[in-house]
Amino acid sequence: MLDRWELFIQILYESSFFQNLTMPKGENRMTACETLADNIKKKKIKLTDLHTHESFQMVWELLGQERIQKIFYRTEASRARFREAWEEADPQLFYHEYWKPVAELFRGYCPVKWCKITMCVKSVTGLPLSPPGSVSPVVAPSRDAALDLSVTLDLAPSGRVSAARGQSQGLRVAYTPPLQA
Repeated sequence: MLDRWELFIQILYESSFFQNLTMPKGENRMTACETLADNIKKKKIKLTDLHTHESFQMVWELLGQERIQKIFYRTEASRARFREAWEEADPQLFYHEYWKPVAELFRGYCPVKWCKITMCVKSVTGLPLSPPGSVSPVVAPSRDAALDLSVTLDLAPSGRVSAARGQSQGLRVAYTPPLQA
């Protein structure tokens, strides 16, 4: 299971969630991810509950608040561009296409099939994945060598999603599907 807010921040940063709100990768985007995570925690939303529609609605409302926007955008012009993109965005589309695939990685128990977790990881990282072998995991290297993000998928009986940092600054995500009875 992915169980750390730091991992959530990193994965959200790499996802297309903020990109689709006119925020390219950089300092502002990282600040937005950190600010959002801090405010989610203040709202007492658990990491394992981020996937719910109710949690997303709170997140969406947070992003619409000027006091939050002022933290990651100092100039009025930048805030206006973000606010316009936020107002014109379809919250349902953002929930299903950009938020939920990230948040699903942090559910306590993930009883989904291989194809669903593959789509989820692919939508977060943009990496093409192939089914895991019976012995060795599948490793998909990142398109961005500087970040060194890799995804490892593994078959095991636990049915849990787990993550660990490798020796590099990369992130490794392992999915182990539940045993079929």
